[in-house]
Amino acid sequence: MGIITQNLRPKKWEWVITPNLQIELLSDETVGSAAPAPSLTASKRPAFLIEIIWLIFGALLLQLIVLTIIVQRQKSQKSLNNTAFVYLQKGLTKEAEKLLGLEIEREGGEAISLANYGLAIGLNGDVTGAAVRLDAAAWWAKTRYEKAVVEYDKAILSIFQGTTKEAIEHLRAAFSHSRAVIARYCAINTYIQAACSQDPEFLALVQQQGHQPSSPRR
Repeated sequence: MGIITQNLRPKKWEWVITPNLQIELLSDETVGSAAPAPSLTASKRPAFLIEIIWLIFGALLLQLIVLTIIVQRQKSQKSLNNTAFVYLQKGLTKEAEKLLGLEIEREGGEAISLANYGLAIGLNGDVTGAAVRLDAAAWWAKTRYEKAVVEYDKAILSIFQGTTKEAIEHLRAAFSHSRAVIARYCAINTYIQAACSQDPEFLALVQQQGHQPSSPRR
């Protein structure tokens, strides 16, 4: 009769981290060999990528908000300046000064709005302050259109002061920078129309540029 022997070798125990991050105590009878612990670095990668995506999205959203604010301010600035400029052409100087002062206070202004503000305060009596601002605008002006508007505003102020010769020089310079635009402005400006009715040389200059102002009502 044979003898049945039993394997009495000692058990081996291992601490194992499961995929769901639980720690279990296993023996060599439970598993053939201890399973390697999963990489914690690999488990963190998806969360890290999500954080990067959210950061990029947030940066793009912030950039969009900033650009929207800038565009809205530019639209507001142009609207105030354009309205004030039309007021100046028709002699509504107090209204123009108020709008331009508000724009410069809020937005800081630029070459054209500064020139228009200088013209407005000059037509309202502050000739010295007007000259300072118009000279500053002339230095600030970079484009041909900006230079044309500054010279145009100087011409209007010269007409107001009764110095027609200076007005003609400034208006000629304005035409040299942007003929079509300045001619269009001359067609609606009450100061230009008045000067044309009183000075043949002034009238000839304006007519030469292609626009003859309507005869002022008597």
